[in-house]
Amino acid sequence: IRGLIVFCGLLALPLPVDLALSPMDLGDLTGALNNGLLSGGLLDTVKNLPLLDMLKIDGDDSSGPIGRLLEQVINPLKSLTGIEITKPKLLELGLVPSEDGHRLYLNIPLSFDLNVPMPVLKVRLLKLSVELNITVEIYPEVNENGVNLAIGDCSQ
Repeated sequence: IRGLIVFCGLLALPLPVDLALSPMDLGDLTGALNNGLLSGGLLDTVKNLPLLDMLKIDGDDSSGPIGRLLEQVINPLKSLTGIEITKPKLLELGLVPSEDGHRLYLNIPLSFDLNVPMPVLKVRLLKLSVELNITVEIYPEVNENGVNLAIGDCSQ
């Protein structure tokens, strides 16, 4: 989360109105964003994700066979402790202009391993390699201070 906040702060910096990006500038921008995310502690944030909180299911919200199956898978995880994220990596960022040329789409690929141990038996019950792509829409926003980069839609 802190890494994303740093990233948003970088995007909020004002830009000169006559700034035009060439393909060379996109490479420099990608490198700067990559360094900003890493120096902002993105990988430490990934390591400390509250996974069990994200997986919570309220009893009334899960209906039908899919909901019951998901509940049976997740409920045992709640009693386990020590779920750990290891080997977080920020993979190569992708920066793609939109078709109209007025927006950029930033792809933030992350990878990490998820270890689910069984503490009673001191064995690793499950190890998952996870890859996650976050896509962020970036566009210029004109205000009284000039032009700032703003964040639009985000998806995973």
